Amino acid sequence: MQFYIKRFILLVVALPTVEGKTEVRSFGLGSRKSAVLAFSPPSFNLPLFTETPKLAPSKVQGTSISLPDFDELFGRIQSVSPFARHIINGGTGGLNEMDAEDEFDWKVVESNSNLKRPVQFYDKIDNFQEKNCPILRFRSTIEGPFVPERFAQLLMDAELRKKWDVAISQVYEAYPIYDLDLANIIIGSKYGDCSRMGVGYCQTKKSVVSPREQLTMCGIQDFENGGSIIWGTEMEDSENHLFPEGKRHVRARSHIFSTTLMPTGPNTFDVEYVLQLEIGGNIPSFMNAPVVSETVKQMFSYAKKYYSGGENGDLEKYINAKKSLQNVFQDRKSLLLPF
Repeated sequence: MQFYIKRFILLVVALPTVEGKTEVRSFGLGSRKSAVLAFSPPSFNLPLFTETPKLAPSKVQGTSISLPDFDELFGRIQSVSPFARHIINGGTGGLNEMDAEDEFDWKVVESNSNLKRPVQFYDKIDNFQEKNCPILRFRSTIEGPFVPERFAQLLMDAELRKKWDVAISQVYEAYPIYDLDLANIIIGSKYGDCSRMGVGYCQTKKSVVSPREQLTMCGIQDFENGGSIIWGTEMEDSENHLFPEGKRHVRARSHIFSTTLMPTGPNTFDVEYVLQLEIGGNIPSFMNAPVVSETVKQMFSYAKKYYSGGENGDLEKYINAKKSLQNVFQDRKSLLLPF
């Protein structure tokens, strides 16, 4: 049984160096640990969306998007994702360089040093914030070029999504934000540069249970230290008018979602993936973690294949197309400049 999802403990791993020698690399808890958290934890009792939220126009004419309190949003993300906190605070290096101090008590579910496995570390907190569903955290190292926007597409592009998630029926960006400059002004510079934001819709197929649907705001933040954070949160019921026309399905909700990515070498990057997904309906809470974790592992398994050059070299094609487009714009710009 699978459902739609929107989106490490010290490990010692042997990695080949540039010269072909073997280097012992430790990552997971990080090489540093502070006695006091380096940020002020948010109050999870505060709403992400206020009664009078700030609005941003979407590219769909006549439709504006209600924006969350970004200090609260990224505060929550930092409280459950040490890697996101590391990136936001300007840290460099991967998982082994972060300060992994946790505000909450996590239970380790899985830990291994095999980089060929989908994930190298997985822990969770049951019934996090009394939401009747667990929060799950995964860490992994991926070999391949660092292209964070394509990692987001593994989740939001329907064709890519269907290659690893057999339960997905449809997923798309319904309301992309119209003005990213305005979004960045509202978010503030301390959370990097927002390169994409919008409200997406997804629906699962009918299987053992009835279909689920979600209406989620997602975005990508890029940072000067080279890291990126893909984030998301469920829209409030007050925004239900954004759902597509047609029959409504049982609502699933992503209370917290973040994927933090950071390059660690010319052809490797680390990922920390955090998700609290309320499946909805009458699904027993004890089934949540096994089902969601298995789906996440399938995503990471496909991502490792995709980034390593598999899937007919689709990533290489994307990178070459992106470079060609950049060259076209550069050529056009040079025609306007005097020699």
